[in-house]
Amino acid sequence: MKINSIYRYPLKGFSAERLARAELKAGRVIDGDRRFVLRHAASKFDPAAPTWQRKAEFVVLAHGSAPATVETRFEAATGVMTVAQKNGHQLFVGNVMTDAGRRGASFVLSQVVKDGRGAVELIDAGALAMTDIQTPALSLINLASVKALSDKVGIALDPMRFRGNILIEDAAPWAEFELVGKSLRLGGATGRVMKRIDRCAATSVDPATATKDINVVAMLQQHFSHIDCGIYIEITGAGTIKAGDAITVA
Repeated sequence: MKINSIYRYPLKGFSAERLARAELKAGRVIDGDRRFVLRHAASKFDPAAPTWQRKAEFVVLAHGSAPATVETRFEAATGVMTVAQKNGHQLFVGNVMTDAGRRGASFVLSQVVKDGRGAVELIDAGALAMTDIQTPALSLINLASVKALSDKVGIALDPMRFRGNILIEDAAPWAEFELVGKSLRLGGATGRVMKRIDRCAATSVDPATATKDINVVAMLQQHFSHIDCGIYIEITGAGTIKAGDAITVA
């Protein structure tokens, strides 16, 4: 197995940023991954006393395809977030490390998502990393498994539907499930495979078109008798990873 590509998602539920390399740290996610969240008015998340919360407390693709209609980028060095339409037209550029910047981004994003639960607010969750599970972990997606599902349903599914941090190649379909409980070496880092990733309605949205075109969860169940795609890895030893790096059982 080897790393095909690496991604982070600075704003949970929104677009990916492809990385040439990542410096991994023990017990942490990729720096900046799921650092920001879009809190809806009914959310239990309290910015004054932040704790990890489930994705239901935020605006995410599982609740509607609107987040896939824009591209978001974040530059940690400057604090600048950019929100743009798919055609490149910029809707917002500002320093979201400031209160004024977050208010501006919140207003623009509220026009994009139009959440029925009330006003939305961009929150900097900092080191909390609002991943889908409470333990800070990276998600690994096997491109061969995605292709196996694509072949069954007759649609070339974009692997980005599964919102993985690391996409791998040169592995047999579903071989990643055999790694659960094992320790891996990923480039210069090490990690422990925690569990398989059960999928949700977010995978029904084509990230390129922002349309719901296929019930991926139902197709997984129908063709493979499970609803899983990918595995969670907890980083146990710091190191650098990049595309092309080998992944081996430690």
